[in-house]
Amino acid sequence: MAHLDAIEGHVVENYRRCGKPECHCATGRGHGPYYLLTWSEDGRTRSHHIPRDKVAQVKAMTEHYRRAREALRKIGRYNRRLVLEDR
Repeated sequence: MAHLDAIEGHVVENYRRCGKPECHCATGRGHGPYYLLTWSEDGRTRSHHIPRDKVAQVKAMTEHYRRAREALRKIGRYNRRLVLEDR
């Protein structure tokens, strides 16, 4: 099976607080950044942790998916015009 470097979703940068009142995260930005891949499935938002060494790859894959989806949308619009002009 052919491999296409595209994946549906968005890469989200996340920061967390550990809950210790003396920790810098209690008043600051939090621990992180941590990265998540988020997507919608069955009407729900899903997410999965992305290891730091994979973030650039996953970001590129989500961009490839977005571009492919937009290309298909343009093809569909063009074909719809062709079909409607043949009436």
